[in-house]
Order: sequence, then C-alpha cells, then structure tokens
Amino acid sequence: AIGFDRLVTLILKEESIREVIAFPKTQKGICPLTIAPNEVDQKQLDELSLRIVPRKQ
Repeated sequence: AIGFDRLVTLILKEESIREVIAFPKTQKGICPLTIAPNEVDQKQLDELSLRIVPRKQ
C-alpha cells in the first residue's frame, strides 16, 4: 500500500521522501526541531503534576 507521504512525493516530483515527510528522521534518533528526547526540568514536571521515579535495579 502506498502511504500518503509517498503519494505526495510522487505528486510533487521530489526525488526523496525526506523532502515531504512530516517528522524528519535522523540517524541519531532525535527531533531536530525540539531536540527530543531531552531532559525535563522540575518546573515542567510540577506543571503537569508528574514525578520521576527511579528504576529499581
């Protein structure tokens, strides 16, 4: 099945799907726009009433 991003690539006559993909993928596994995943500061956690619980080894 052809995906929407591939269809748009064909319609726009682009050479690469990366030119039209909504969320660019990198080999580093991060989002270049938001630098996610990243550490969250305590203020952000407090706003959402969240806390980080360390894993038990």
